[in-house]
Amino acid sequence: MAETIIKAGSDELEETFALSSKWLTHELAEQTKRRIAQKPVDSAEINLYAEVRQGDTRSVLQVAKWKPSDLYGYSDAPRIDLLNVFGDLLQVCNVIANSSEAVEFELKTIDLWQQLRNLNRFFGISAAHDELIATLLSLPTGARGVLDERKVSALQQCFSLLMDSINVADGSLDAVEDLLEHSDFDLQAPMVRLPSVE
Repeated sequence: MAETIIKAGSDELEETFALSSKWLTHELAEQTKRRIAQKPVDSAEINLYAEVRQGDTRSVLQVAKWKPSDLYGYSDAPRIDLLNVFGDLLQVCNVIANSSEAVEFELKTIDLWQQLRNLNRFFGISAAHDELIATLLSLPTGARGVLDERKVSALQQCFSLLMDSINVADGSLDAVEDLLEHSDFDLQAPMVRLPSVE
């Protein structure tokens, strides 16, 4: 049973909840699922409220509203979004592979490195995803910003594999790393300690 609650209280707090990060939204959904004894019927509505106390004043804010399919669906939305990003990265690699002009190749390579930065927002999905994302974010350094035919081909294979993987298993992570290393990406480059200058 859903109920309308009049919200009052700190505008700043309301704005914090209204603009909450994907991580916070995900964490609230996970904790809510753990506290519900059994999965609700499909027609149910699940509301999460926060009680705010400021001195003698109390107010209640609606933090989230879900359907059971939102909480108990096959996959969390960030994973689907990540698969779409891998698809976009594959398209950029395809354009790079088919570039016949040096200027277009260079501009699309810069675009690829820029789009890789978007992976930052997906940190926190799982430890395996974090390791994968950290590896992919190291690629511009590991390639020294330069792509050749072998590297582009390896990236195409990696993104093709990843855009179909809702979960990142150890096997797929190893396959991605092997593809990258065999095409001469230096995956340890960001970890190298530079000699001190005296």
